Amino acid sequence: MDLDQLTAPAAAPGPVESASAELIGWLSTVTGSLVQPTRPTGPTPEQPEPALFAWPIGLLPEPEARPVGVRPPFRFRVRHLVLAVGPDQPAARLLDRVLIAAVQPGAPEVRLDPLPADLWTAIGLAPRPVLIFDVAAQVARIVPEPALVRRPLRIEDTAIRALRGTIIGPEDVPMADLRVEVTTTGAYAHTNSRGEFGISNVPAQDRIRLRISGKGRRYETEVDSRGTDHPIIRFDLEEV
Repeated sequence: MDLDQLTAPAAAPGPVESASAELIGWLSTVTGSLVQPTRPTGPTPEQPEPALFAWPIGLLPEPEARPVGVRPPFRFRVRHLVLAVGPDQPAARLLDRVLIAAVQPGAPEVRLDPLPADLWTAIGLAPRPVLIFDVAAQVARIVPEPALVRRPLRIEDTAIRALRGTIIGPEDVPMADLRVEVTTTGAYAHTNSRGEFGISNVPAQDRIRLRISGKGRRYETEVDSRGTDHPIIRFDLEEV
């Protein structure tokens, strides 16, 4: 895959930036004031007019449905912290406008979760009322184009047959309840009380490798079926 497919142009906003711009545009509309897309640093400056600040503080996953066919875009939410600074009463009025608008249909999802003390310390502000908004975002998955078929389709038939045999152990005692598996295909069967087994759809080869297991033990052997239609296999026990 070309690396240029995974890298967006520098001028194109990404999903986090787009989510922030969407929220800031909505906040500016409902408050009629300019919203700062950053956070104030240090002590809140004294200012005659309140100011609204909004910036992303985290990314939250969205539950992903099991895809059917093409996988859907990767969806998540961008969590933003919104607070007002300035004189207490005008700042509270600014937050009130946002909160009243946020409970109306079509508004971004608002939360009233308290902030941990260490976050206030990192911001450099004293605790105050804040609003938290989760804005939906997504990243489209790049689906590689299928490779062109440049040669005619060729189908090769593989001959198959059934394999039957008997497994005996020490003193020629039939071994029952053993699992007999063809290592190349995974096809298997279990031996009966007479040590007999039968497996269909086995590649028609002269030599077939079998994995025999049971009773906490296993054994691998290669069967040469050229001289017989029903080979007798001796189960030389080997610890797992």
